[in-house]
Amino acid sequence: MRRGRKPRGVQRDAAPRPRKRLSMRVFSGEDCERIHQAALRIMGERGLRVFDADTRDMLIRRGCRDGDGDFLRFDVDLVASALSTVPRNLVLYDRDGAVAVDTDGDLPRFAPGLNCSDILDHRTGEHRPFTLRDISEVGRLCQRLEHIDVASGLGYPADVEAEEEGLETVRALLETTRKPFAFIGHDEVEVGRIWELVADRAGGMEALAERPFAMDSTGPVSPLKISQEACRRVRLAARRRLPVVWY
Repeated sequence: MRRGRKPRGVQRDAAPRPRKRLSMRVFSGEDCERIHQAALRIMGERGLRVFDADTRDMLIRRGCRDGDGDFLRFDVDLVASALSTVPRNLVLYDRDGAVAVDTDGDLPRFAPGLNCSDILDHRTGEHRPFTLRDISEVGRLCQRLEHIDVASGLGYPADVEAEEEGLETVRALLETTRKPFAFIGHDEVEVGRIWELVADRAGGMEALAERPFAMDSTGPVSPLKISQEACRRVRLAARRRLPVVWY
């Protein structure tokens, strides 16, 4: 597909209607501070298990201490220093370069989930594995629903090779929606290929970093484990100034 052309099956959204300001307060400021202090205590007294050697060495150089077994402990000052470097907000753009999501805004933003392995087919009532065709239909639906701000594939396409699932999902979303989207990958190798594909549509990696319309979704594994691939995915995105959701 040539850059700048509208993906097949995409319909331009009509002028957006005014949206009501909604808010839902789950925790008070005091509650949030209690959770934060508990997290600091766990990181300082118990620590985290980091399974990527390069990341572990980097953290030790930055001030982490060896804990029991293979745990790394994070002092309060080290955590505070790291948090001070985090941007106040995350901004995602649509494929036309307009702001689609700004986490510093007043409006709540919504997206479908990821990781579903099966789908309930609304046509037949059959409960069956996700396919690439389903991913494309989800992309088109996300494009049409005005209150869905960030698209996703919703599930894993079972009709492609496992190591290609994430890449083919993103390819399908690029063809069916102009909204920003979240994605997942099996490892840092596949995620690297995904970022290259997305950057090609953006006009290069620097252009993508300036106006990102995709974000990787990864995170630790309970209890207190950070896998090798998760470390490498976060470091890859950090080097290229690309957004990551770390659950």
